[in-house]
Amino acid sequence: MVRLAGPQSWGGSLSPISQLNQSAVIGASGQPIGFAQAQDGFVNTGIFDENLNALRFEVQKDFEDSLVTHLNIGVRWSDHKKSKANEGYFLTAQTYPLDGAIPESARRGTADVNWAGLGNVVAYDALALINSNFYTRYSAAELEPDRMGDTYVIREKVWQPFVKADFEHQFAGARMFGNVGVQGVITRQRGSGYNSVVGANQFVIATPITDGANYSRVLPSLNLNFDFGGGQTLRFAASKVISRPRIDYLNPGSSVKFRNNVANVTNPDPSLGPWVSTSGNAELRPYEANQLDLSYEYYFAADGFVSLAGFYKDLVNWNVATTTIRDFTQFYIPGYHQAVSSDGSTIYTPATFKGLNTTYRGGLKGQVKGVELQFSLPLRQLTPALDGLGLVGGAAYTDGALDDGSAVPGLSKYVYKLTGYFEKSGFSARVSLNKRTGYLSEDRGGSNTISPVNRAGETLVDAQIGYDFKNTGIEYLKGLRISLQGQNLTNQKDVYTDSASGLVTRVETFGRNVLLNLTYSFF
Repeated sequence: MVRLAGPQSWGGSLSPISQLNQSAVIGASGQPIGFAQAQDGFVNTGIFDENLNALRFEVQKDFEDSLVTHLNIGVRWSDHKKSKANEGYFLTAQTYPLDGAIPESARRGTADVNWAGLGNVVAYDALALINSNFYTRYSAAELEPDRMGDTYVIREKVWQPFVKADFEHQFAGARMFGNVGVQGVITRQRGSGYNSVVGANQFVIATPITDGANYSRVLPSLNLNFDFGGGQTLRFAASKVISRPRIDYLNPGSSVKFRNNVANVTNPDPSLGPWVSTSGNAELRPYEANQLDLSYEYYFAADGFVSLAGFYKDLVNWNVATTTIRDFTQFYIPGYHQAVSSDGSTIYTPATFKGLNTTYRGGLKGQVKGVELQFSLPLRQLTPALDGLGLVGGAAYTDGALDDGSAVPGLSKYVYKLTGYFEKSGFSARVSLNKRTGYLSEDRGGSNTISPVNRAGETLVDAQIGYDFKNTGIEYLKGLRISLQGQNLTNQKDVYTDSASGLVTRVETFGRNVLLNLTYSFF
C-alpha cells in the first residue's frame, strides 16, 4: 500500500513552527511525533533575472597607398545586472501528524516498475498536489540561512574605449596583413546580498550587505598573417584577455548553516560535521591571461587543406573556491543545533563546533598549452577513381593546470574528430566520429547552487545518407532533397562524477536518434 506523508525524521529546520511541535500523536517508537517528522517534501523555486543594456560608437578612416588600410576608433558602454532570489518551501501534508491515502483527484492509474522488482505501483500527479492545498508551505528563506545568503543582486558598468588599425603590405614575394589594437576596460562592479544566520528564536536573521570594486585593464592584441602564395599561410596572434568572475562568486553575502542529520551531527571531523558556512567576494578581479597562437596552413585544393597550430596561455589571474576550517561556537543555539533519531527517541548534540568555510579568492596562476592538427582531404587528389570521396578531421592535445595542481575547467587532454564522406551526382553519405577524454565541468548542485563535477570522456558516432533531385532532369522533383540521419549510434552515456567524493552523481542516456528529412525548395 502506498500512502503519503509518513512520519519520518526529515524536518529539523521546521522546529520554530509552533503548530508542528505537537505531542498528541505517538509514533511507532512510543515517542511523540513533532517537527522532526513534519517535512513531507521540498520545492526549490529560485528566481533569476538578468538585464543587459549596451551602446557602441565607432568611426572608421580608410587609407589608400598606405601600410595602414583602416583605422577604427570607438567606445562601448554596458550596464549588466543579474539577480537571484534563492527561495524554496518545506511541505507538510494536511494529514500531519498522520499519513494518508493519495487523494483520488491526483491518481493516474499505475506505473510499471517491474524493472526494479516492484511490479505495478500506483501513479499520481505530485505536482498537482504541490500546487493544491494538500501541502502547507513554509518559506525556507525564513528557516534556512543559506537561502538568503545566496540571494543577491550583482551590477557591473563597463566602459571600453578601443582603437584598431588594419594593415597590409607586400614584400619579398609575401603578403603581410592583419591588425593591431588596444582596448581599455574600466569596470565598476557592485554586489548586494545578505549575511544570514539563525537567531535565538530559530528564525533566520538576514542583514543586508553591499560591497564591490573598481578596476581598469589595458588589453593589447596583434593578429599577423603571411600569405606566401601557393596556398601557404602563416598566422601569429598575441593578446591579453580578461573575463569577469562568475556572477555567484561576486555575491557579498554569507551564511552559516547547520546540517541536522545524525551522521553529520555525531561526526567529530570538521570536514564531515554539521557546521558549514559560505561567503562570496564582491571584490574579485577578472580572470586574466596572456595568450599566443601560431599556425601554418597549406591549401592544396579549393576544398583541401592541412594546418598545424600551437597555442599557449599564461593564466595571470584565476578565481577559485577555497575552504578553511573555522570555529562556529558563537553561532550555537542549545535545543536547536542538534539532531533527532528517526524514531524521535534520541537527541544528539554536535560532536564538534568546528566546520568548513568556503569563500572565493583570486591570484591563482596557471598555464594552458597544446597543439592542434586539422585537415580536409578530397581523395581525388590521390586518384581520380576516388572522386567524391573525402576525409575531414583533426586532433588536439592540451596540457593545462593551475599552480595548486587542480585542473582547468573544460579542458580535455585529447580531442579527436574524423568524418568520411561521399558526394557525387546528387548522392551524399557521411560518417562522423567525435571523441574527447574526461574533463572538469560544473553542474547544478543542491539548493539552487552550482557544483564542480568530473565528466567522463565520450565517443559520438553520427551518420547520414541523402539524395538531391536537383540534377535528375525531373522538373517537379528538382527542389526535393531527402536524407536519413542517425545520431549517437553508439548510444553514448554522459557520466557525471562528484569532484569531492568521487561518486557517480548522474548518468544521462540520450539514446539513438533516427531522423528522416524531406525538404522541398520552390526557388
